[in-house]
Amino acid sequence: VTANEAAALAGVEVRDVHRAFDEDIIPEALLGDAAAGRQVARGAVPLIAFYFRTAGVLRADVRRAVIRSVASGGRTGALRRVIALRRHRCPLSVGDGVAVSLAPFIAETDERARLIEQARGMAVLDPEILGGSEPVIRGTRVPVRDVAASVAAGVPVAEILASYPGLTAGQVESAALYASVERPRGKPRRPLAERLPPGARLVSSGTVPRPAAAPPRRPGMEAGPAA
Repeated sequence: VTANEAAALAGVEVRDVHRAFDEDIIPEALLGDAAAGRQVARGAVPLIAFYFRTAGVLRADVRRAVIRSVASGGRTGALRRVIALRRHRCPLSVGDGVAVSLAPFIAETDERARLIEQARGMAVLDPEILGGSEPVIRGTRVPVRDVAASVAAGVPVAEILASYPGLTAGQVESAALYASVERPRGKPRRPLAERLPPGARLVSSGTVPRPAAAPPRRPGMEAGPAA
């Protein structure tokens, strides 16, 4: 998975995922091909969640020891170990009487994966809406990223729902999650002439400057030249 998706799955910031690369927190065997960008094995995401979300409880050397113990068998061994821990939920002993359980982090990662897939299923590209250039919420004409931008700006969910009466709180949450994982593709919009309805013909196109808005007048102000 990409760094963005790993962060969403682990419940951490994207910068934390990049730290996992830069500080060799995650063994190289669990990282993707550098030529394809920063990617991490899906099964290693709970390790990222564990490392950063227990920072205030366990020392860094203890957290690294846990990750090394899971990844000691290389990529295949580490992924098998995560699968085994998901099934049996047995704690890992790291010495000095310290034992940690990765089961909660694995369970949370699995739940977030389910929510991400749900969010992806909610977003659709419809050639009849915005020329198919932007994903919209399924069954609506509402762009997913418009809703996500409102969430990112701190607009309360109640206000967002008031602006888009056809949406639910769950769709708003899914839109924000989708935008955090799926970055814009950067695909340029088709030329206007190609987006005209059948039978239409483009006569001319151009831009018109927006007129400057006059400042509001206070009650009692009289019109006339300034003194």
